[in-house]
Amino acid sequence: MLLSGSLWHNWPVGSRTPRRHAPIHLAHLSIFNTIIKYCSSSVQTVIGHATRPSTCCYHATTAARISAESVRFHPRMTPETSPSTSFEQSLARRNDLVQQREALSHEIVAVSRALNATRPINQLPKETLAEIFHHFQVRRDFSFEKNKWYTVAAVCKHWYEVANSCASLWRRMQYDTHSGLSIANEFSMGSSGASLLREWGRPAFTWAPVDTAMLNRRFDVQYHRLHTAVCTYEDNFRRLFERYAPLTELLELKCDNVSLRNDEGYIDPEFHDPDDLDFSDRYREALQLPVDPTLFPRLRYLSLITASIKPNLVPLPSLRRLQLSDCVRMTISMDEFLAFISGCTALEELYLRTFRPADPAFPGVAWDWDQGSGEPLTSITLPTTLKKLYIHDFPPFTARMLEGMAVSKSTELTVSVNADADSDDDAYDFTVDPPLYTALPKKRAHMDVLHGVKTVHVRFDTPAVYRIVARTGQEHSPITIAADVPSSTSVSQDYLPDIFADLVELYGSEPITDLTIVAPNTKLWKEVEDTDWADVLRAFPQLERLGVLFHSDDRLPLADEDDPLMTLISVLGGSQEDEDELCPKLECLTLHSSDVKPSASASRTEQIVNCLRSRKARGHPLHRLSVVHERNSESVKDLIRAEMEHINSTLRITISSAKIVISFAAGPTEEELNMDEWDDLAVPRLMRLKIAMDIYAITGDTESILIMFSARSESSTMTMVVYLSLCSSPWFSLSKMRSSEHT
Repeated sequence: MLLSGSLWHNWPVGSRTPRRHAPIHLAHLSIFNTIIKYCSSSVQTVIGHATRPSTCCYHATTAARISAESVRFHPRMTPETSPSTSFEQSLARRNDLVQQREALSHEIVAVSRALNATRPINQLPKETLAEIFHHFQVRRDFSFEKNKWYTVAAVCKHWYEVANSCASLWRRMQYDTHSGLSIANEFSMGSSGASLLREWGRPAFTWAPVDTAMLNRRFDVQYHRLHTAVCTYEDNFRRLFERYAPLTELLELKCDNVSLRNDEGYIDPEFHDPDDLDFSDRYREALQLPVDPTLFPRLRYLSLITASIKPNLVPLPSLRRLQLSDCVRMTISMDEFLAFISGCTALEELYLRTFRPADPAFPGVAWDWDQGSGEPLTSITLPTTLKKLYIHDFPPFTARMLEGMAVSKSTELTVSVNADADSDDDAYDFTVDPPLYTALPKKRAHMDVLHGVKTVHVRFDTPAVYRIVARTGQEHSPITIAADVPSSTSVSQDYLPDIFADLVELYGSEPITDLTIVAPNTKLWKEVEDTDWADVLRAFPQLERLGVLFHSDDRLPLADEDDPLMTLISVLGGSQEDEDELCPKLECLTLHSSDVKPSASASRTEQIVNCLRSRKARGHPLHRLSVVHERNSESVKDLIRAEMEHINSTLRITISSAKIVISFAAGPTEEELNMDEWDDLAVPRLMRLKIAMDIYAITGDTESILIMFSARSESSTMTMVVYLSLCSSPWFSLSKMRSSEHT
């Protein structure tokens, strides 16, 4: 009433109230009175009924809404039609009401905060809220975007203050090219100097970044599609790097194939070039990373996927790990890249997968692997800190890359040959897969890692693809040369790898003492002749231990003429007329073949006995023989036991029966071992277990293997599982353990 009286008090005496404005004035009077009523009632309710937060919040919200409506300047009210005698007085009165509304709003907010503080959800400790925020930050399901956790922090001011006080929450962010700089600034301030992880582009759920626990600062870049002009992208790219490059220790730049179509599905005319059909490569070349220690003073890990490097590389003294994948058309030369690698003195790991710098040896035409091309490269000495070197490509490209690198013995070298016959790479055209030894350069004098090899293991991953693992000694890292086939590609069964040529060409001049071949019994071995085995054994005169283990790729027993071991045993036995003794230092022989027919088993046993007699007569007896038969082991035992005194009284013989089935698939090799019977020679049980372990340890190549063996007595069956770590990770698993009453 005080408000309405003051308004009518200033109205001129005798003046006539315009009828068209009378409803408006009465409405405003009603609004003003309602404001006072609701404000008074809300304050009284807050003070008197603090235990009813819902009623309080309702009155406070209603009062704020009405006050906001009351101060809105009505479009029909002008100075001429205003009931006030003075426009300045009306404006002053309006400003007074605004101040009253602001004061009332602050009071309402203060009371609301006091009430919110009493709610259980706002009484959670800061540590608990931080854990909740971290939970939303690391989620990976499709129902919740992993980096949108800050939407949860907007529930109330208390949660927002807790989120701002936790710097670790602002380490990881994901932004796009449209709002990247603004979000980057917010996260940079929120992190308060903590380690950073940034992702650029659309979230890729199939791409998992490297573990963040071992890194101090991270800078991840994901870029999947160009939606703007190349020049705009380069500008944003440069601005981001200039800001965050000094703090970057890990950088991953990934550029997938670009899409030239806009949101409507039409090709953008700005990018269209009728004479250039290879659009992806043209835009990929725009993603060139400047590598300079002044720009990245702390860079330790660098990964480029389908991206390029700007010319004029400068070595990075702090770089420890470098990965270059699918960088086919590079802007740097081979000599420049080799000089860059030699200057990275702290480099520990180097991964090159389909990485091809500009090289005159590859002018873009098909490569003939049997003929050299290009000028010879001057080999550079790799850093002494380099522990792992991985190269994957077609044989001529890997050989060319290794031609310029002097690899030491302390480096673990892995050369993976691309055996994908269905590859669409037009830079390499072949009709017949080249031998595996062509993946190394013809001149290898500068590669110390390939010299002094003593142990060689050949293992087949599929019936047509295999790997050769070599070691110079137990203290040195292994050298692996393998054929790599993608899981989606099936290699033709008609392709027969020539492992004999690979062994002779790779390690024919090395002092090999251990040779193990683990392979399936395919038609490859059925076509092997005596001269093939003779050439391999003649190339390794220092051989002391030989293990040949063939596994059947079918369930049918082999006939005598199909037994792959018959040829090897015949060559090892030789004759008195042979001029050259094969493997004169051979002491240990392990033979394991597929299931054969009874007639073939008898022939094989007789051949083994003749081999032992022949080598004993020529002065080169064996000291250890391990033979694994899948059936008819009793007849083999009886025959060899009867001949033991005539062959060699000190010979240690182990004959066991086992059934091994290998199933080759697109994934890793799986093996199933079911031990049925063990030798019953006059040795203690533990000795039998040790002998059995020796047999199957050699079948596992130099990898880590899981061995299961059992020994039976009259009262119980003992089953043991041993995890034998010979090198790295297991490559087969044993299943179907025998159940027993006593374990």
